[in-house]
Formats: sequence, C-alpha cells, structure tokens
Amino acid sequence: MIFFDLDGTLLDHEHAERQAVLQFWEAWRGLIAEPAPAFLKRWQAAARFHRRRYQAGEVDFLGQRRARIREVLPNTQMDDRVADAFFAKYALDYERHWRLFGDVQACLKRLGSLALGIITNGDPGQQRAKLKQMGIDKAFSVVTCSGECKRRKPDPSIFYAACSLAGEPPSACTHIGDDLQADAQAASQAGLQGIWLRRKAEQVGEHAATIASLSQFYPSRVPILN
Repeated sequence: MIFFDLDGTLLDHEHAERQAVLQFWEAWRGLIAEPAPAFLKRWQAAARFHRRRYQAGEVDFLGQRRARIREVLPNTQMDDRVADAFFAKYALDYERHWRLFGDVQACLKRLGSLALGIITNGDPGQQRAKLKQMGIDKAFSVVTCSGECKRRKPDPSIFYAACSLAGEPPSACTHIGDDLQADAQAASQAGLQGIWLRRKAEQVGEHAATIASLSQFYPSRVPILN
C-alpha cells in the first residue's frame, strides 16, 4: 500500500488558504487594522495554533473555527452565531480555491494498478470532501483521518491504524508527505518507508528519502537528496 498525505502533498492548501484570506480581508477590511500581508500572516499563525488544539482534543472542530475568527478579529464582539457567519465566508472561498498540484494526476495514473491510501491530519468530513471535489476519491481504497482515529501524525498510532485497514504490515507500506517530521520521519519510525516530498527548494532537513516532485516517485526507486 502506498499512502499519501493530503494537504501540501496532493492539494495546494496554501494557495486556497491565501486566496480565501485575502478575500476575507477585502470583505471586512473596515474591521481589520493591518494591511493584507500582515493579516494573512496573523491568520496563518492562528490557524496553526487552533488546529493543533483541535488535533490534541482540547476543542472540537467547530470550536477551533470560532476561536480562529475571534483571534483574528479581536475587537469584534461576537457570539457563536456571528463567529460561524464570519467563518462561513472564509470556508466558502477556501473551498472554491481547492486545487491539486500539477504533478498529482499523472502520478495517480501511473500508480493506478497499485493499492493507494491517504493518511491525513484533519476533520474527516472536510478531508473526504477535498478528495471528492478534486475528483480523486476513487483512487484511494483507504482513507485514514486523525479526526476519526483520535491520533495525529507524527503519532505512530495513525500509521498503524492505516496499515491495519489496508491489511498490510507497516514494512510493506510507503507514506509520502510534504512534512519532513510528521510524514517522512514519523512514517519511517513506525516501520513504513517514509518519503519526504520537498516541494519548496529552500526547505532543509535531515538526510531522508526525498523527492522534489511526485513525478520523481516510482515505487522501485526513490532518490535520496541532501
């Protein structure tokens, strides 16, 4: 079984988030003091923080959304209903900008005869919606989301759960992802073949099985880049 991470690996999350945040800033600029680039950075920081809280079980999925809105609009008094309305604007634009990286379709076609799966941190409803909207959901026989198994990468339990669903031992599985620690290294430590998809040339990290594009991935040969 060959597993893929989703956001940052197959789906260009940064593009969708950036476009949606800029549209949010334009719509509500009267409530936002700083220019768009600064607001984008603050939004991204809040998103990372509250997603980690959700993954740790400190808050539910809806709660982390509300917390993010209240943090980026700190001078706005809002109850849950108002917070939900603000986030709904962002969520709609975020979904409109979902897109696959350019190397995904050819890779999936090349691997079409093999068993493929997904291991992703996130809400199962949203992650499955991404796969369906991008038209690639049928390519994967196993989809493992942290929101379902209550463990998130880099915890080895999520890898074990995915391998169990696939009916394969970890040693017979590969996992490819854009996060060196949470994907490549964590998968390797769990007994899978972990591969780092280093999409940004400026990214640096420890020696690992590394590809710069999914076009470089062939199960029989994985390049090692420094």
